[in-house]
Amino acid sequence: MKEDLYSIVVPVYKSERSLRELHERIDKVFEGIRGDFELILVEDGGGDNSWEVMKSIREQDKRVKIVRLTRNFGQHNALMCGFSIISGDYVITIDDDLQNPPEAIPRLIEEIHRTGLDLICGTPEERKQSWTRNAGSFAYRWLVSLIFKRDPVLQMSNFRIVRRGVIDNLLHMRTPNPAVG
Repeated sequence: MKEDLYSIVVPVYKSERSLRELHERIDKVFEGIRGDFELILVEDGGGDNSWEVMKSIREQDKRVKIVRLTRNFGQHNALMCGFSIISGDYVITIDDDLQNPPEAIPRLIEEIHRTGLDLICGTPEERKQSWTRNAGSFAYRWLVSLIFKRDPVLQMSNFRIVRRGVIDNLLHMRTPNPAVG
């Protein structure tokens, strides 16, 4: 029986300090998962030393693919770029700042297999951000809840697992700005 391959796509922006830890923690997580992973890092024009760190990680681990965008195109476009080179049966997206712990990846994998759904989203139990950013996030969720008439407690995250077919369909959309999140 063929084991699943998980493509982990990470938009990278000014993350030279967290990339090595992100890679190490993902590698450790997959020691306990049936299947393998590829890590796709997409540098989105942050202007720091992230690209050099990404090259170093790739030299150490051939499961790592790296892409460098010519300028900052934004997180969704960086994700779309990463999606265009995946090889996996499932795609996991996670931010580069470790706000979502890689140790929660097994739970996403378990849920997508248990439920048979095409997409499972995760949210951190507690965000490690400044109080101003937390206040801004709350204000944004409250405004969205008013516009779309949904519970303001419901949070979306860039931490998710998606079946490959959904990503393939997303890549075939004929629009300059498909919504990824």
